[in-house]
Amino acid sequence: MVTRKKTEQKTSVWWKLLLVVLLIQIPFCGFFAYSAAKTVENVNEQLASSQINALTIFRNNLQKQLQNAEEYLYTQCWGTEAFTIAGEAKELATAEQALTDVFRSGQEFLDTNSNISRVAIIIPQIDAGWVMDKNGHREDADLLELVGKLSADVSVVNCGWSVQQTDGRSLLVRVCGYGDIYGLVSVDLEALATDARANHSMPASLVLRKGDRLITEALWTRGSNGILSAWRESENGWYFVDNPIDGNRYQVTEISFAGMTICMGTLYQYDWTWLYAESFLLMGVVVLTMLIGLMYLRQAFFLPLSDLVSTMGAIRQGKRLSREFHYRS
Repeated sequence: MVTRKKTEQKTSVWWKLLLVVLLIQIPFCGFFAYSAAKTVENVNEQLASSQINALTIFRNNLQKQLQNAEEYLYTQCWGTEAFTIAGEAKELATAEQALTDVFRSGQEFLDTNSNISRVAIIIPQIDAGWVMDKNGHREDADLLELVGKLSADVSVVNCGWSVQQTDGRSLLVRVCGYGDIYGLVSVDLEALATDARANHSMPASLVLRKGDRLITEALWTRGSNGILSAWRESENGWYFVDNPIDGNRYQVTEISFAGMTICMGTLYQYDWTWLYAESFLLMGVVVLTMLIGLMYLRQAFFLPLSDLVSTMGAIRQGKRLSREFHYRS
């Protein structure tokens, strides 16, 4: 009975020591894994924050130009004497003469606002229309047709900015009307997104979307079929997209603009496999070290102690030792 009791006590101490080691090592490994995950999260947040800052500067510049466009339409066009005279003109020459200052101020406006693509003025009653871009007057029958169509839409005239389609182009337009004359300012959204890196030093390609549907596209949106609803968004303004075409991962940041959303997809070049592998490697080393240490303690301490206790118990009971004991050291 004494021998069994001592054996049970030896086993109990062994498992208690193992439990103590585990309680020390497991939290340490868990803390290291948590620290690695937080490091990755913080790096991603900093990258996203930098990209959102760039998008904010880009959007603020666009909003300033849209404000300039509205100022041009409603101070240089709408309600001015020249606009009124042109709207009441019965002949093309009379309208053109009245609009001389409007054309001049329109060209100055285009020269100082790089993202505004065109200005158009039409007078439906005399079937007259003019289109200006940064190179002066130009022919653009599709745009004039669009203005003519929008002039009859009371939900668009003098009612803010709207996205319109014409000749395969997506345009952000603002239409003002006074009597029988209408003015339009347009932003070519495809050109805006394409030229953002060159003209505004944006760090990555942009796309614009309205709701879930893409208005413009870029290389990183290939495979989306023009719809972003399947791509999960996060609450902090950024998320990851794994493109099925090129196999790359992109970090996408977003910001709202004029009823749309500007999205920037930055190629994500960070591979954190090594960090997570290091975490698991450390855990393995810790467990292996723990097992080796426990095996050493068992051989160097517990087994000799068990032999000694058994021998002393046998001597105390007056038993004859049936074998020679060699104590481990």
